[in-house]
Amino acid sequence: MKKLLIILTLASILATACTKQDESPINRDFERESGIKEVEIFDLKNEQTELNFSKSGTATAETTVSINPQINGRVTSIKVKIGDSVEKGTILFELGDSLSTDTIDTQKNSADTTYSLTKDAEYYQWHGGNLSVKAAGIALKQAENSYLNTVISKRNAQNTFSTQIDNSEIEIDNSELSLKTAEENLDDLQDTLEDMEDDLDDLEYDLDGSEQDAVTEQSIDQLERLIDSTEQQEDQLRLQVKLAENRIQQAHNALTLLEEGLDSQIDQLNFAIQSSFAQYQSAKTQQQSAIAASQLQELNSQIQSNNAKTNRELTTLSANEKKIKSPISGKVTEITITEGNLVSPGQVIAKIKNTDSLIIKTAINSDEAALIAVGDKVMVDSEEGIITSISPSADEITKKINVEIVIQNSEIKAESLVDIKFFANQKNRIFIPLNSIFLQNNKKFVKILNEKNRIQLQEVELGEILGIFVEITSGLNRSEEIIEAKGLFLEEGEKVKIKL
Repeated sequence: MKKLLIILTLASILATACTKQDESPINRDFERESGIKEVEIFDLKNEQTELNFSKSGTATAETTVSINPQINGRVTSIKVKIGDSVEKGTILFELGDSLSTDTIDTQKNSADTTYSLTKDAEYYQWHGGNLSVKAAGIALKQAENSYLNTVISKRNAQNTFSTQIDNSEIEIDNSELSLKTAEENLDDLQDTLEDMEDDLDDLEYDLDGSEQDAVTEQSIDQLERLIDSTEQQEDQLRLQVKLAENRIQQAHNALTLLEEGLDSQIDQLNFAIQSSFAQYQSAKTQQQSAIAASQLQELNSQIQSNNAKTNRELTTLSANEKKIKSPISGKVTEITITEGNLVSPGQVIAKIKNTDSLIIKTAINSDEAALIAVGDKVMVDSEEGIITSISPSADEITKKINVEIVIQNSEIKAESLVDIKFFANQKNRIFIPLNSIFLQNNKKFVKILNEKNRIQLQEVELGEILGIFVEITSGLNRSEEIIEAKGLFLEEGEKVKIKL
């Protein structure tokens, strides 16, 4: 403002030295048609004041981005190396060969299948079908068949076990009979053997001291062979008795295990029967519910399809997380993993320095800050930028307002100095050329052109100076034409013509 007063004071002194102040009335006739001056005007009705001011600033790259996996997995492939330039969306790493990634694949396949089924259901609903009722009927039939099969399985098991028990009991009976027969035969053989031994003793006694003829010797030999044979039969019968006893014990053991297995399997089958019957009852209830809800299903089929589609998209996104992509364009500055490493969410596995956009930082005066807003466009070294941040208060040291600007896909080098051109938002404020203001009797005036093309003085109040323009806070409205004084000394009431 002090600068403005100095400028206006000098202009007033110069005007006084070059022209004689006219004290005549405002309506004095200055018409000298041959010498009417031409003036340039600033039309507030039609001219839009281009308010701008320039500042210097610094360009910096955006903050380095840390790359983090979104899922657990094992690094199966590294696609980049330190120093590589990458575009946004470039695949940096691939994950797989882990329980987490396998689960994601399973979930995606399940979601794809579910989506396909819901689309089929939607198709049947659209054509008047009732897939839910049919499915419930099939489920009911399956549950009913399962129940009947379980009952049949129990009956077959009981019959099988009964037959096996009968066979085991028969085997025991047969073994016991064989044992009894073998024992009886053994007793008979033992009696026969004893009789033979007695006969042999008698024979030996009768022949004692006398000569034996050939017949007697032959009889004795036959009797001895018969004794040997009988003893062999006795050994065989004893073995048969032992084997029969073993078979009886084995049969009893098998019968015991069979009975225990029967009890266990029957218990399991009883539980299976109860479960299958409960499933049958549940399926029957579901069928009834499905019939009652068939009309609602037709209305909800589209919602289900949309939900399945959303779930499919989400699982697809999860599956896509196996491929770790660059969120920005930039240069790879750090890689902290190797192939085969296990990684988890939140772990920093790489860093990329952003080159996709630049941040321009500068500082402006408080009065200049009032003329701009976040989202306004600016020019930075002939490139267009957007104001993204204006500090709400002045810096305590510099007393300036800090401003940040973002430029996308810029060719400006980071860490360089730049020139910034701001375009002020007038917000219904009136700005006129600074050279249109002059002082008279310590008051500020502008010269306006009235309807008779004569000069008229208008007192005004001034506001902010912005470049070659000054704000008029009172005294003017947007319907007036302002005389731009460019070396002409014009008096009030003087007739002029507009320079074309």
